[in-house]
Amino acid sequence: MTEELDKASLNEPSFLFRADDDYEMGNPVGFELNSEEAQQADIQNPLEHVLDKELGQTSI
Repeated sequence: MTEELDKASLNEPSFLFRADDDYEMGNPVGFELNSEEAQQADIQNPLEHVLDKELGQTSI
């Protein structure tokens, strides 16, 4: 248990999500909620993001 707690408290991420092909360390993931970018995203519904998002579409 102590080893797991030590790993969880590290400042370095231990994984990236599969869809983060263009992610650069230190950059935010996604748009800030209620920002202009978020309001202009192609997909506004989380379910649509999971089921129907196509390459090149943005989502909140």
